Amino acid sequence: MLIILFILSFSTLLSQNFIYDSEDWYIVKNPGSIYSISEGPFNVYFGTENGVFLYDLLDDTIQYDFQINRGLSGSKEIFSIYYDNYSDQIWIIKDDGIFYKNIFFDSYNKVNLKNNIMFNSYNFGRIGSVDKYIIIEKGFDLIFIDSFSGSQISAPSEFNIKQVSWNNSFYNNEIIDFDLSKYYCDNWLIGFSTITDIYGNQESINVSFEDTNQNLWFGTNKGKIIRGYKYSNKVSVQSIGPFKSEITSLAKTNEGLWYIGSANFKRYGTKEYFKYNKQSNPFLSIWSEKDNSWSLLNEDDFSDLNNPDVNYIHLIEDDYVALGLMDGLLIISLDDYSNYFFIDRSKGLADSAVFKVIHDKDKVYVMTSDGISVYSLSLNLIVDRNILANYNLDESDILDMIINNEQLYFSTKSGLYEYDISKKSLIKITDSVFYEIDYNSNKLYGLNHYLTIIDIVDYSESVFYFNTARNFELSDDYVWLNLKDKVKLIHLVTKEQWVYDYDDGFSNIEIYDIVDDGDWICFLTSKGLMFYNWSEYHY
Repeated sequence: MLIILFILSFSTLLSQNFIYDSEDWYIVKNPGSIYSISEGPFNVYFGTENGVFLYDLLDDTIQYDFQINRGLSGSKEIFSIYYDNYSDQIWIIKDDGIFYKNIFFDSYNKVNLKNNIMFNSYNFGRIGSVDKYIIIEKGFDLIFIDSFSGSQISAPSEFNIKQVSWNNSFYNNEIIDFDLSKYYCDNWLIGFSTITDIYGNQESINVSFEDTNQNLWFGTNKGKIIRGYKYSNKVSVQSIGPFKSEITSLAKTNEGLWYIGSANFKRYGTKEYFKYNKQSNPFLSIWSEKDNSWSLLNEDDFSDLNNPDVNYIHLIEDDYVALGLMDGLLIISLDDYSNYFFIDRSKGLADSAVFKVIHDKDKVYVMTSDGISVYSLSLNLIVDRNILANYNLDESDILDMIINNEQLYFSTKSGLYEYDISKKSLIKITDSVFYEIDYNSNKLYGLNHYLTIIDIVDYSESVFYFNTARNFELSDDYVWLNLKDKVKLIHLVTKEQWVYDYDDGFSNIEIYDIVDDGDWICFLTSKGLMFYNWSEYHY
């Protein structure tokens, strides 16, 4: 796996399962609103709604930095951040107090304030320093802290406020009138204190900062970084993560392009399907792992769509990306995103809401709750509205499907079936109902209240795991089980098992799905993507 954005940089930590090395984990997430900017040696720090992000001046990359965020309990909303060069420590203000640590340490220390002073976004301003003192604005008062001990102290007699080096924060006491009107950027309209994309989506400037190299930094209320140079009028607008933190589906090309979706239906259920309001929104994030760049697909570029809620993403070789939407099937050319095909119920789908897409050669199999439709890429039309109708199964709700060696296996509420694509023959394997199925080494795996293994030669069934899970993923001789807020890994032969939970980094998180990526495993969560180099510990 390439060195990728948002390094989850563990500096040898002890957890429930293993002592991890520095490159075992990566995180990709949306920063949310950017509140504060500060500078340290070779780095610029961004305090955001979803934690601390870091710009590395040597690598020229912006990343979510796990090591800096590690040790922060509760909310990761960072109202103000400051790097103190005197003590080589990072200082952070959150709703529950003031915290500090050396960036290479695992744990934060909390400042014990006198008179039980409470902090929130309405009563504090900047963080700054002079000599060995940290100074924090609280209303029109100043709080002084010893930068090494973290103890609150009285104002030093020789203190001169003009000598204080301050961070920049959205919550400064001073009213700041931003004026970016002299700057320009391709595909963006730069206003006094706003930026507007070509679709009319506007973002407000929250904070600005000039670093020691005379680079200019601006953070917006929707997570964009605007970067420029003091003596140039041209700026760049950078996305530094997916358009949402909640990730429910993804697919990766051989060239390292990741297509990332977030589905309201998969997160909230049927009731959210009827609440979608089309209004020039992005609906798919595209991340180039090779050069750490982000781009988006916007619903305005696909005029046929009414509800582009992405239930499923499937790559057809490296030629097309197929999206199963609540509104139909969207097939997009990877060479030219403006070249696409949209198929819904009016064009022959069994139903417009598509929950899974797979392919075999030229044929694309489209799963809806009402049946499995077959779409021909070469003919650009539906060639079979519903396979199940040919066998009087069109009243059976479809739960899952997979393809192996021209055999289409599909699970319904009436049982599990095997469909021979070439012969167009159908066999019922079992009456057992599985809401997820997969294939590995001449065995089918089915999940309901248990995880069951079915031998495809004689169709014998055996229960492997006597509990349920949200979903599962097969990785070589192992199976990962999604237990919603933690995961369980079981060896398929020895049945040795490990639980990855809070101690391994799954803190206050919901896991939607698990995707195998070879030596890496990817967890799709409510707080972004978590990549884990599991092969270092289980091969």
